[in-house]
Amino acid sequence: MNDLVWLNKDEFSNKLKMSFSEKVQEVYFCNFNLKSKNLERVIPEIADDYVAPWTEPGPCLKWYGIFEDIYFLLTARLGNNEIADVYLFLSDSQSIDWRIFKDANLTSLAKRLTWINGAEDASTSLFSFDDDHLRYEFYRAKNEKDAGEFKNYLINSSFPRELFIGQAENLKLIWVVEKEEKIVARYNSRYSCEKYAVRMSKQDNATYLVSCENDSEYSATIFRDGKMIN
Repeated sequence: MNDLVWLNKDEFSNKLKMSFSEKVQEVYFCNFNLKSKNLERVIPEIADDYVAPWTEPGPCLKWYGIFEDIYFLLTARLGNNEIADVYLFLSDSQSIDWRIFKDANLTSLAKRLTWINGAEDASTSLFSFDDDHLRYEFYRAKNEKDAGEFKNYLINSSFPRELFIGQAENLKLIWVVEKEEKIVARYNSRYSCEKYAVRMSKQDNATYLVSCENDSEYSATIFRDGKMIN
């Protein structure tokens, strides 16, 4: 990738200030299934260490770069979670979506995607399954055509996970996790609650119930020993 430049934090900050006269917004764009040690091998710039475990994304390595005219931050989470996150620094006049992988011939990266930012007001989404066989919202599409085009691109890129199109999640819903009839977690995403229930039920062998707090029409799910049992 000849148009890719890696910089240290100070160089990145200075170039970012000089390149934009207007306000720049930091956008959480996507994440990949990538190991930090593999990134350290291929990225020539030495990573910054970030060791604040109480904030997202937790302990990680950070690299700063420019791809074409796009300024980005790449973080690699440390520990058991082999995830790399990408943040873009965009002006109001810039708009980036999944097509950057197609247009820039980044197929090898696209097939490692685990999530990508989309439209908050989406009515249609692209879904997949994680390693715990939980269904989750992979991409909130602009419309059904957009979802279909992205799905076809990923399939043609040898994407390793199952993909399907469905109705987008209602972000106004509140989901809760209960243990012994006490609420122990609350999110606006069913998947986040189910992921929590999987993780905790592996640790203490208790039974966890995930349900929608503000709409009883949605069915509840039950977890024990790290698995959904209903």
